[in-house]
Amino acid sequence: MKGRTTEEKKQIKWEEQSSVRIDLLGGTIDFAPINRLLPHAYTLNAAINLMCQSTLTFSKELAGKIVLRSLDYNEENIFTLDEWRENKPRQGELKILRLIGSLFPIDKFVEESGEGFILETVTNIGPGSGLGTSSALAISLLKLMNRFFETNWSETEMIQTAQNIEGVVLNLGVAGIQDYYPAMKGGILCLKPTLRGIDVEQLYTKELAHFLEDRVLLVNTTINRNSGINNFEMFKDFFQGKDHPTYQGLAKIAQLSFQSYQAIKENRREDFLQLLGEEGRVRETLSKGIVVDEIKELQKELAIDVKVCGAGGGGHFLIPLLEKDVGRKDEIIKIIESSAMKVVCYNIVS
Repeated sequence: MKGRTTEEKKQIKWEEQSSVRIDLLGGTIDFAPINRLLPHAYTLNAAINLMCQSTLTFSKELAGKIVLRSLDYNEENIFTLDEWRENKPRQGELKILRLIGSLFPIDKFVEESGEGFILETVTNIGPGSGLGTSSALAISLLKLMNRFFETNWSETEMIQTAQNIEGVVLNLGVAGIQDYYPAMKGGILCLKPTLRGIDVEQLYTKELAHFLEDRVLLVNTTINRNSGINNFEMFKDFFQGKDHPTYQGLAKIAQLSFQSYQAIKENRREDFLQLLGEEGRVRETLSKGIVVDEIKELQKELAIDVKVCGAGGGGHFLIPLLEKDVGRKDEIIKIIESSAMKVVCYNIVS
């Protein structure tokens, strides 16, 4: 072990948190190489105060064992050192923990310390939220393991590793890149693809954050969804040619996302909200499963734009409140909460 001794490490509280995100505009076009084939394929998102937490503790009673535990799934895997070193996959929901754990010398620490090694995660958000929960969880785990083992990975290395691992776990083509950056950096971000990588511009100001918190409602449908399926279908359809509706829809989203970036830079916040609503309308045309019937019924009742989070199909969605809607904000919230849906209070994390 570098730096701290094993005994010193055992005295420290090991915990890391990472934020999930709301994707504002430019989701799906963050998939490579789509993000480099469309001009100005910017993605805008914001880190919010719903956190994924990873914790590391030790136990004499579990000496010689490695324990992976998810409080969300109420699931636990216990490995002997021999089982851990066999590196055989197990069934269940702990694949991300197992894959990330395999990148670090956990077994050596367990041998040297005489302690059980317990890696535990919790989000209190649940799967299928559309908020990039699994990505944020992967980042929190990588930050924790890097800090504990003092491996000094760069942010770029951790993001690339998290993306690689999620691609393996999803097993539905490539994974997008947008979810990892808010979890790593916080704030309000614009992700700009280049041939060398992703340039990240931090757009956070207190004024912009307060504006979004006040004028963009976050709603939980309480319906779980599978983002991988919608994204994979759109990814495939994009390459059917420029005349294909999916290509045209994603190209339009890229235009709207770039315009929204300009609106933020020029302090045209009402224009930003209008573009957010328009992006939601374009996104709905990309696949039948993106906007579920429950959202459509609510949208019709409220006569207002919505923008699904992630690939849609349930999970969370956004409602941009234009100036004309501000006076009926309380009414809108009341109508939403009279259904099975919930308005989520959130703050943007800098």
